[in-house]
Amino acid sequence: MKKLLLTLAALTMLTGVASADVLWDQSNFDPNWSGFWNSESGCALNWSGATVYAANDIMIGDEVTIEKITTYYDQLEFGIESATLAYLWIAPKAGTLPVNGVDNPLTQGTLVTVTVSTMTDPATAYVVTADGLNIDMAPGDYWIALTPIFPAGFWGANFNITCLDPWGDSTASWEICAQVNNETWQNVVPGNDASILIEGTINVVATEDETWGGLKALYR
Repeated sequence: MKKLLLTLAALTMLTGVASADVLWDQSNFDPNWSGFWNSESGCALNWSGATVYAANDIMIGDEVTIEKITTYYDQLEFGIESATLAYLWIAPKAGTLPVNGVDNPLTQGTLVTVTVSTMTDPATAYVVTADGLNIDMAPGDYWIALTPIFPAGFWGANFNITCLDPWGDSTASWEICAQVNNETWQNVVPGNDASILIEGTINVVATEDETWGGLKALYR
């Protein structure tokens, strides 16, 4: 079996075939629905609306193409089913927080189409998905935020549910309405990350030609 797996890996490398893959998995969300505000939901001067961007830090180890990003929201939100657009922001990561005055998801983000569905197993949540993205990424550390546009929820902005598997630096939050975060990047839930799943392809580049017979001979 080990020889077969090595042969298949070699074939993939030599033919330059891109393989479908999960590029980043923090989809194991908290069933109790704690989370990070992460939505564009107006800028009311009360708790009926707010716009907050929540950015996760991720690490890319290969040349990849991001095709699909999924985030998870609690079911106390109002109007989330009608969401069709989100701001997608990706920026190089240089520290424990994005840089104030430099990293701005509102002006630097790209509007993308999203769909909203309901998950009931293993727990209940709204699932917000941006698909068909086709974003090429080089190896490195990045901040990434997918911030849907929809009406304010039960608590104001809408809650992107906390992931039960935190990694690296905590999710960073930035509120443009200055109700809570004073328009600066902050760790509002230290030691925690928002739930996110990133899928796409790992782009393998052929390095030399080899025949199937030649590969078989290597593992006799």
